[in-house]
Amino acid sequence: HNPLTGLSGIYLNKLTPSLGNVPGWETPKTYMEPAFNTSLSGNAVRMVNENSYAIIGTRTETGNEDIILLYCDAGGNEVSRSIFGDEGFQQGVSLEITGSGEGLILVGNNKNFSSSRKNIS
Repeated sequence: HNPLTGLSGIYLNKLTPSLGNVPGWETPKTYMEPAFNTSLSGNAVRMVNENSYAIIGTRTETGNEDIILLYCDAGGNEVSRSIFGDEGFQQGVSLEITGSGEGLILVGNNKNFSSSRKNIS
């Protein structure tokens, strides 16, 4: 645990069919969040094309969770990251490439502790 790099990170490794490391990926990749007391967890990965991957997961801070979407190049190096979420808890669970291949569909969980709840009796 290093408080400068968060509590945990997203792990990614590319293996050959015989479960050996792929040449060029000598070591697995770990993506961290540089914020204090923040963790990342990965839930799914999809190949966008032969040169990139999309990873969906959850970014957790004290009292808050948001969906995180990472884009990586063919070598597993992070290209970009996006955070999606409102107040409360949103978790990224899975993703799929659209039929046109020009976008992603994200799915997850949303739990918002809003004070505007209505009681039904």
